[in-house]
Amino acid sequence: MTIVSELNRLCDWLNEEVCPKISMKVPDDFIQDENMKVQFMHPHAFPLIIPGEDKLPPNIPAPVPSICVQLMKANDNLVESKRELEIRLSMNAWSPGDYGAETAHPIEDDKALGGYKYRVDPNSKTFNRNVNGWVESYNFLDTVLTAIEETEFIDGLRLKKEDSIEFGPFTEGGYILDFYPMWHNYISLKFETGRTISHSKSYKDLL
Repeated sequence: MTIVSELNRLCDWLNEEVCPKISMKVPDDFIQDENMKVQFMHPHAFPLIIPGEDKLPPNIPAPVPSICVQLMKANDNLVESKRELEIRLSMNAWSPGDYGAETAHPIEDDKALGGYKYRVDPNSKTFNRNVNGWVESYNFLDTVLTAIEETEFIDGLRLKKEDSIEFGPFTEGGYILDFYPMWHNYISLKFETGRTISHSKSYKDLL
């Protein structure tokens, strides 16, 4: 299994098993008030880097929300024919505040559990600018983290559950990096897979 194949397998798993469970706001670089028409999409997982808007696949409307699958370090154990991969999942979200079109309002209903049902008005034009995007970002992180912790094998890659999974916000000098209205978190984890050693012809001639 090649490095490219290993990264692509992780991306495929995220895109098929995890991302469809998540829906987040699509960024708008020009309108961020009550006049913005809120759109939602499932995050998409990309290997190594997040492409710019001009390099996106045709079926992906925006580079954010997204998960960037990055190989940070790897080692091959040639004696045991094993490879260990240290992977970082960088999760990226966008939220300048709360839009009325995404806010659920309670409506009294005696037949509903708790006496209320909740309705979202897709035509609402209200907007409340705030820094609560961290909540959406951490919910994103929690969903991905739960999916990972509930699995062990991902298409030939074994999650090393005996090692700790590290996660949190990106920091520098002990401070959380602020890129409002963008929000970023990461998960660091390790995978193990078999390693087939292919000897060169010159080596085989010596046997």
